[in-house]
Amino acid sequence: MSRDNHDNVIALLATFKHYGATAAGGLTRLVYDAHWLQAQQAFIAQAKAYGLTCFIDPMGTVYATTPTRNADEPVILTGSHMDTVINGGGLDGQYGVLASLVAVGELLAQYGPPQKPLGVVAFSEEEGSRFPTTFSGSRWLTQQFNGQDNQLRDAQGVTFDAARQQAVAQLAKLVPIRTTPTALAAYLELHIEQGNILIARGDELGLVTAIVGQRRLAITLTGVSNHAGTTPMVGRVDAVAQAVALMHELYQQLPKFDGLRYTIGQIMVSPNTANVIADAVQFSLDMRHEQQALLDEVTRFVMAQVAASGGKAHLTTDISATPLSSVLLEKAAQTAAQQHVRVHKMISGAGHDADAQVIAQSGVPVALLFVPSDQGISHAPAEATADQQLIQGQAILQALLYQLGYQSS
Repeated sequence: MSRDNHDNVIALLATFKHYGATAAGGLTRLVYDAHWLQAQQAFIAQAKAYGLTCFIDPMGTVYATTPTRNADEPVILTGSHMDTVINGGGLDGQYGVLASLVAVGELLAQYGPPQKPLGVVAFSEEEGSRFPTTFSGSRWLTQQFNGQDNQLRDAQGVTFDAARQQAVAQLAKLVPIRTTPTALAAYLELHIEQGNILIARGDELGLVTAIVGQRRLAITLTGVSNHAGTTPMVGRVDAVAQAVALMHELYQQLPKFDGLRYTIGQIMVSPNTANVIADAVQFSLDMRHEQQALLDEVTRFVMAQVAASGGKAHLTTDISATPLSSVLLEKAAQTAAQQHVRVHKMISGAGHDADAQVIAQSGVPVALLFVPSDQGISHAPAEATADQQLIQGQAILQALLYQLGYQSS
């Protein structure tokens, strides 16, 4: 891959959209599949064209770093993930990877090796679209991967470990494997917002102060199954009636928790037959807030409401609220101000930023920057951001990396 034809982030995005393109105009690039492998190989080729040093880790995450005198010196890392959801858009994850590659590559070409090493990362997996696990790339980097994922299977019965080994073997033909996690001085991620806050406000860049905590519950109400026509209304034990009453109560009470975002998004009825009284209903409740104490409080409240209704609740997702680096945030704000870019300090309410969240929870300073998303659409072929905003986001990231890598003492 020639650098001359691909040193613009828009051109690179257009090239990489071919790796997993769907008939519907989206992208399906699942971890370790053939399209994922093509994209990681293309990333390596472009990084080498910039003169960056490339290597992989045992998860298939690809790193591209500037030359350094000390291989053990902590790296200022920037990037995102290379996998997608099924029939997703062409920006989620991929924009952060390619904008970071252009930023670091251009800095190296213009100024030579930095005082502090800079690195670009294309994480192997974040979405969980092929195997029932998420963030495996960033979890390995931060030594939070325990190996239990290895026996997970995809829809075709292939294990995570088998797919991983096969894909890593192909990448290892191009670059060496490093089995020790890279030490990080900081992590920066540029991402599309995947919401409509910036668009609605008319702002050009989001500076994320914190990533919300998430609690997801599977709530089950139990009834007695019987014939819909022969069973009198009096004395019925109808799981649907119980679930509706509980859901109504939750919708009435949860707005009292200031700033809480809550969603009942999945409902399953058993036996799900038109002429049979339901013997069980399970529904999900997703709750998110940037303050962990409030999230803990609302979880206790919901558990009490479920118990009072005779139901049971099982915690399926538990991610702590994560504040990001105020120091990096201020540096990003100053950089944007120098370029006369309108910024908005905001909370990230989505789990798509979990690589940044995982790394921040390991103690590494993290900055997360958002560019606007047209109509707030994401994880769909219609996912889009104006070229000018994509280029502007990359320019701000590049200026911030210059400050951190070349000007810091």
